[in-house]
Amino acid sequence: SYYTLDPYPLLPAVVGILIAFLGIDVLIREKGSDISIAFLLFSLATAVWLVGEGGVSATHYPSVAKWWVTISSCAFVCIPSTLYLFTSVILRRFNALRQYAALAFLISLLFSLGIILTPWFIKDLYHYNWGYYPQYHFSSIAFLIFFFAMIFFSLNQLWKDYKQTPSETHKERLKIFFIGFSIFSLIAVDHLPAYGLPIY
Repeated sequence: SYYTLDPYPLLPAVVGILIAFLGIDVLIREKGSDISIAFLLFSLATAVWLVGEGGVSATHYPSVAKWWVTISSCAFVCIPSTLYLFTSVILRRFNALRQYAALAFLISLLFSLGIILTPWFIKDLYHYNWGYYPQYHFSSIAFLIFFFAMIFFSLNQLWKDYKQTPSETHKERLKIFFIGFSIFSLIAVDHLPAYGLPIY
């Protein structure tokens, strides 16, 4: 078999599938609203990344692991742009920020092409005790800058609207999003093993 029977590596994949179903469920319940579409894109990027993480950890074969790494990494570089899009939509500022959102998606696309077509992002694989993991080239730091910039812009916009809105209900909603996105940003820790730090 190409994959281990150990269920632990499959946990990220299970979570990813659940997130994908959540995004689809919201899309159906909201009848294809702008917010539900933006949330679906964000959910799918996160879901594919997690499913890819599970695939990498579960396989015994380097060639299969490299395939999953490519899938997972391409999804991961789309997370910042989909998060920014979702933020701009829930704040009802998409029209004002659409050029920045389009630029973010273009940057994500360029990173994805770099992952697929060049060795400038992923050099090789590490083999840790939990399984294979991508070995990132130092040039991938450019993505980390992009990632944290998108997180900062999203959180900053949420915070500004939180301070300015007179509605207590809307304040509470923005507060939940701010806390949730702040916690979500901790997924950046996932990159540490890619630079040789065995943290899982």
